[in-house]
Amino acid sequence: MAEAAQKAVAEGALTIDINMGCPVNKITKKGGGSSLLRQPEVARAIIETVVNAVDVPVTAKTRIGWDDTEINIVEFAQMLEDSGASMLTIHGRTRAQGYHGEARYSWIKKVKEVVEIPVIANGDIFSLEAALKCLTITGADGVMCSRGTLGYPFLVGEIEHFFRTGEVLPPPSISELLTCAQEHLQGLWEYKGYRGICQSRKHLAWYCKGFPGAAQLREQLAQINTLTEGLDLLQKAKESAII
Repeated sequence: MAEAAQKAVAEGALTIDINMGCPVNKITKKGGGSSLLRQPEVARAIIETVVNAVDVPVTAKTRIGWDDTEINIVEFAQMLEDSGASMLTIHGRTRAQGYHGEARYSWIKKVKEVVEIPVIANGDIFSLEAALKCLTITGADGVMCSRGTLGYPFLVGEIEHFFRTGEVLPPPSISELLTCAQEHLQGLWEYKGYRGICQSRKHLAWYCKGFPGAAQLREQLAQINTLTEGLDLLQKAKESAII
């Protein structure tokens, strides 16, 4: 972990964020992600080792516990702070919940009340209204958006703009939404080549909802094999009189 962190910093990373919250089986069965909630001494060693290896802030993201019988986030968060973590992001669900049920913000509030480092709340942030509700309940220093940005990365800007100006931004037009999808596709191609095109099929589908012709466009994008195919389909959709 220390070596990986040093390589990241050498490439320009300004922060090292350690994921101690991933609930996916292939990660937890190898001792990673949210399984670290059951291995606090290992988590402590990771934070301390990385903190001593780099000169940038080291942060961590985690969940409230393994399951309803093992909700230990308050003690776990205090341990991470004592180990040198500069900030914590907490998803308000247990590992057992995955992404089901509601995020339990009350546990994030409890953490915020006992640690001095910034606490970022995560879970069910799908709108500006949800972000405001979360911050009101938790008293957190900020929110993290994850699933809420799938097909709608504008959400981050909408939340940031509101807190900076007090103004609610209008939603993007369909043209703006699909332009963003084109940029997303272009980026995946430049970063991963054909593999990126394959991965883009599900990402592009998230953009295609809530407007006439979206279902047909979604089906077409699910079959693309080249960058040009995808860009052309999105461009035609932007120019379509239906949209």
